[in-house]
Parts: sequence; structure tokens; C-alpha cells
Amino acid sequence: MIHTNRLQLVPFTSTHYDAIESSDNARLGQLLDIHDLTSWTESEDGIDALPVLIGFFEQLYMDSRLGSCFIILSEDRQLSGTGGYKGAPDDEDLVEIGYEIRKAHQHKGYATEAAMAWINFAGTKDGITGAIAHTLPERNFSVKRLQKCGMRFKGTIDEPDGGEVWRWETHGAFIKKDAA
Repeated sequence: MIHTNRLQLVPFTSTHYDAIESSDNARLGQLLDIHDLTSWTESEDGIDALPVLIGFFEQLYMDSRLGSCFIILSEDRQLSGTGGYKGAPDDEDLVEIGYEIRKAHQHKGYATEAAMAWINFAGTKDGITGAIAHTLPERNFSVKRLQKCGMRFKGTIDEPDGGEVWRWETHGAFIKKDAA
């Protein structure tokens, strides 16, 4: 688990995935110590991505440190969103990060705080030289968040499943300051 000033980033485990796959939100809430959890995601994309997330987890041999996380508000134990790493480092020893924040929790700095924590955590792991992220090819809040995290625009690429996206990267220069 990664702690920041306001957040707990709790890695998905096989027990979490079992609760999600069986739509047992009460059990998932108990596992996360969150009361009245109605869903692990508000996004249809999140639901569609579940098999991919489980695939990343299995490729990591059930090692949750470089997988997905629940973003939990420490003070009031609310689920703010999900995110984390999209699997093991690539051929350039870069890990990809991504996130989704619930609508009620957007524009409060949680995504930036979580992204900074994931970037910093990756910087503590041998064999990881940086982090990447992808956004829609337009100026938006995600772009601003990634820039706040020290990520730099590296160009436009075509993803097989996602079409054209902008690639962002921090390479060899991890942020070591407080994530707040």
C-alpha cells in the first residue's frame, strides 16, 4: 500500500478481483474498509477493462505492486477512484500509469497526488527508468495533471485499440517531493 497526505493506494489482490467478478460490492467494501460501496468503478470503460486488468495481474504472477490500485480517501474511507500501473516495465524499462477518478472527487487534486505517488514508487524499483502515460490528443485536465507530475509530451502515437493518443513521459528523473 502507498500512503500520501490524503490517500491510500491499495493494490488490487486476487481476493478483490474475486469480489469484483462476482459483483459482491458488500464484500469488496469490507475488504477495503469502505462502507456502502455501490461499485468499484463509475465507468463503463472500467467494467470493460476488467479482463485486461486481471490479465496484467496474472502476468505479474499475482504480484500486486505494479498492478491496479484502489484510490481511497484516508480521512473518510471513501473510494475516490482506481488506477495504477498497466503491468510490468516495457522494453525501455518504463511503466505505464493510468487512473480514473469518480465524478464527485474530480478537480480536488486526487489524480495528481496518486499519479505522483505511483511515479515516485516506480522510481524506487530496480530496473525501472521512468513512467509513461497516454491521454486523448487534446488539452484537457489529464494533460494538466501529468504536467504537474513532471511528465513531458513525447509525441502522438497510434494505439491498436485506442486510436491516436498523446504520449507523456518522465524518464530518469523521478519526483522526490511530497505528493500533496
